[in-house]
Amino acid sequence: MEEKSPDTLKKIEQAAMEEFSDKGFLGASLRQIVKKAGVTTGAFYGYFSSKEALFTAIVEPHAAALMGKFMEAQTSFAELPDEQQLWHCLLVCPLRLLRAFFGLISRKCRRLLRSSEKTSNQNNNCSHRFWFVQALWL
Repeated sequence: MEEKSPDTLKKIEQAAMEEFSDKGFLGASLRQIVKKAGVTTGAFYGYFSSKEALFTAIVEPHAAALMGKFMEAQTSFAELPDEQQLWHCLLVCPLRLLRAFFGLISRKCRRLLRSSEKTSNQNNNCSHRFWFVQALWL
């Protein structure tokens, strides 16, 4: 059995970022991804079980980090005394959410999310997973 290479994985992910950015999730071609990456389809399946799994591997860490920051903000807000919650809502929360959002979502991921927006109205299993990130970005 062939050993997995970090270089091959990077090539696949980079090619996928370009393909998803250009064509959106549904329009992206697995054939084009492996061609751009310079790997065989069989090699691709050694790393990912499907195009959806590849998309998830690229986007989910960013979505999870953003959701984690959101949950932290919610928890710290709930722990504030009532008299501080109004000021916190008006001033602190919006600034923290913006900082977390722009700090966690890389330029590449923003392009990817914009391209997936093209397909978000269609019924697919992938775009609904990232509704939170997309809703904040749009």
